[in-house]
Amino acid sequence: MELISQIITLPKEETQYSKAIHGGTNILESRELNYGEVLDFSASISPINISSQILEISQKLDLSQYPDPDCLLLKEKITEGLKQYSLSPTNISIGNGSTELIYAIASAFLNKTNTLTSRSLIFHPTYGEYFAASSLHKAEISLITPKYINPGWEWEWELAHNFIQEHNPNLIFLCNPNNPTGNYFSKSQIVQLLEVIKNTSSILVVDEAYIDFVTDHKVLYDLILEYKLILLRSLTKSYGITGLRLGYSLANPEITSQINQYIPPWSVNTLAQNAGIHLFSGNNYIQTGKEMIDESKNYLIHALTELGYTVEPSKANFLLFKVTNAQKMRDALISKNIIIRDCTSFGLPQHVRIGIRSISDCEKLIEAIHEIT
Repeated sequence: MELISQIITLPKEETQYSKAIHGGTNILESRELNYGEVLDFSASISPINISSQILEISQKLDLSQYPDPDCLLLKEKITEGLKQYSLSPTNISIGNGSTELIYAIASAFLNKTNTLTSRSLIFHPTYGEYFAASSLHKAEISLITPKYINPGWEWEWELAHNFIQEHNPNLIFLCNPNNPTGNYFSKSQIVQLLEVIKNTSSILVVDEAYIDFVTDHKVLYDLILEYKLILLRSLTKSYGITGLRLGYSLANPEITSQINQYIPPWSVNTLAQNAGIHLFSGNNYIQTGKEMIDESKNYLIHALTELGYTVEPSKANFLLFKVTNAQKMRDALISKNIIIRDCTSFGLPQHVRIGIRSISDCEKLIEAIHEIT
């Protein structure tokens, strides 16, 4: 698919459900290729390691008891810092990772009727689960694609505004900052989009999984009660606990109530709930992780540029850079026990994405890239 400024409505044969492709290590692949322990740059998470603290919490829990199906204590802890925005537990849904919430949102708002086909508009290229969740509900899927400005990408907002007014999609998915391109959309751009959907039945889903890594980002909490907006947050990215699935959404009470209908009982286990309460109790984890990322990010940009690669601008904790063949580079680095993200599944077969790790790990990556090129 050529990435130019356009909106593409996909034919039904191209919207059949299939599982989205993700980064991270894969046990089946590791067995097949026998690559053992690796440095994983394919996942984009905080480099801090708080596993020992989470394990300490687990020792104090009675796991013979059912977890709270409403996650009430965690919701209360989240809203402690949001009182100035008049938000309460009725504005929060808790999920087994934010991806579970994407599917709950799709279930709530993409239900097909006998007379109407549900529609999704997705800012593309982006996280594959928006497409997968929409296709699972047999929604008509439209993609708004950007033009490549070498380096970086740029979406034409007027295209989106006109499409929304004409076609009234049920859900609009926007990742901010966007995975994998690293674009950060300003608050004013999002408000303009919300104003467009004000007189439609559309709901805007803004996935802020990587927002904690953006310097001086503008919060959107003040928009939740005024607009048809769902904010998605992922604790696993910000705190580096991807093995412990935990995410939440913020929306007005009516939208939140509909989302909650599609979250299975006891979806979030006791350990995850208590870990979340601990993480929202005041600490420097995010700032510490961000400082580490900023240092490593600057190093990688300089080193990759020195090697002759075009590094795309990114506000997130990952970098996208252009190569001749993404799959071949990934395969070559696996031979060096390093995994990166081949972005072919995003529609970018000449780009790879690397998550930001510690300086020492990044130096090993650069050395390996230098050896294979």
